[in-house]
Amino acid sequence: MIGQDGCSAVQYQYKPKPGGVFAATGVFLLGTLFMGYVANTNRAGLIINHLIRFDADGATAFYWVMTVLCSGMIAVGLNGIRLALMKTRCILLSPTEIEIPAKWPGFGNTAIPFRAITGLELEVVKSSRIITITSNLGRTQFSQRFFDDEASFEDCLIRLHNAVEATRQRVQEA
Repeated sequence: MIGQDGCSAVQYQYKPKPGGVFAATGVFLLGTLFMGYVANTNRAGLIINHLIRFDADGATAFYWVMTVLCSGMIAVGLNGIRLALMKTRCILLSPTEIEIPAKWPGFGNTAIPFRAITGLELEVVKSSRIITITSNLGRTQFSQRFFDDEASFEDCLIRLHNAVEATRQRVQEA
């Protein structure tokens, strides 16, 4: 792909995998239905690990709260499904900036000029790697699990690091 200034830019597909998003949303849908049923038919108290004790009314309230929380996670899951089904959702590395797609509707993509980046941090959480970009615009993250494959993530990481270092060198020389 060619950037606005005529130099080449690199694009990486960046979206959730549909199967995982559908499965997670389905789990919370089942949780919502189950907790709603339990809340609606509850006639007994509840003891959690012999520490928290609810009478019948308290247990019913607890089950309704769990129903609402599961419903909230369905909303998050529906957004994930929307993202997974979008045709084009990419991280763009241009010669001067990185552009990361928005997570929620109504928000624009986050464009971070390389000169504004003050730090890159790689975190490993379980089996997923997450890049945190710190800049004078704030902190932004993107995850390996939304890339098509590990090689794409590695290529993006190397190009991003090289672009930031080259920009730092040009700033120091000027």
